[in-house]
Amino acid sequence: MIKHIVFWKIKDSADKQQNIDRMISMLTALVGRIDGLVSVEMGHNFNPSSEYDVVLYATLKNNSALRYYQNHPEHVKCKEFIAEIAEDRVSADYFLEEDIISSKPASEVPDAPELTEPEPVAEAPEAAEAEAAEAAQPEAKDEGPEITVSYPPRRILEESLYYLTRPMPKEPKEEPEYEQPVARTERSVQAPVITVSRPPLWEPEVFEPETVAEAPDEVAPAFEAQPEPMKFEDVPPAPMRFEDIPAAPMKFEDIPAAPMKFEDTPAAPMKFEDTPAAPMKFEDTPAA
Repeated sequence: MIKHIVFWKIKDSADKQQNIDRMISMLTALVGRIDGLVSVEMGHNFNPSSEYDVVLYATLKNNSALRYYQNHPEHVKCKEFIAEIAEDRVSADYFLEEDIISSKPASEVPDAPELTEPEPVAEAPEAAEAEAAEAAQPEAKDEGPEITVSYPPRRILEESLYYLTRPMPKEPKEEPEYEQPVARTERSVQAPVITVSRPPLWEPEVFEPETVAEAPDEVAPAFEAQPEPMKFEDVPPAPMRFEDIPAAPMKFEDIPAAPMKFEDTPAAPMKFEDTPAAPMKFEDTPAA
């Protein structure tokens, strides 16, 4: 089981009590409409030290039932209405373990006695004399700074817990505002005169004159006649190659004979027995 506890602080208005009653009726009616929601208990907070007005105490089956309850459409409608009338909210959830539950039937629990203010007790004379003696003594010098530890009030702790556990609302994205272009006026602006003085890339090199000895007077050489150009017929022939050597003249006996034909083959001499006989006549036919 999971216990879901919520505290709300309702905005001050003329319809504050009506808004609280409507809120309680809407949330308590969710039992039976949302699966996994076991029970819902709500009431007004009468503790004067707390600034919250309404308290919800719900029981759910498991963690998945809590997520289903928070996102259910019926519960979303309740949250939208509560967001309009509430200005602060604190919630807490915890798992209910049966081993840790300590309970007793209400009929067996005795009524608590009413508290009364205790009567002041008269101080003993010896204690009064001791206090007077301590007051008469000079105050001792402080040996060191006094350190005081103060805890923040419970309201600040609850607010910090609320801001840590509540879902952060999605802020709408603001579209960037584009500035309108400013119309420019044409004006004549004289460009500044820029003068750049640079050293020369190179400086001429000055050579000092050298003393050169005068050459002795010499006789100019005689003009040599140039050879005449070579003529075509004077050009030497190119060396003969092997394939340019002419072949020796062919002799008669080197001439190849023509191939022999069949009809040129000489016949063998005919023998006597090969001579064909004369045809037989009728009268040469032997008698029967």
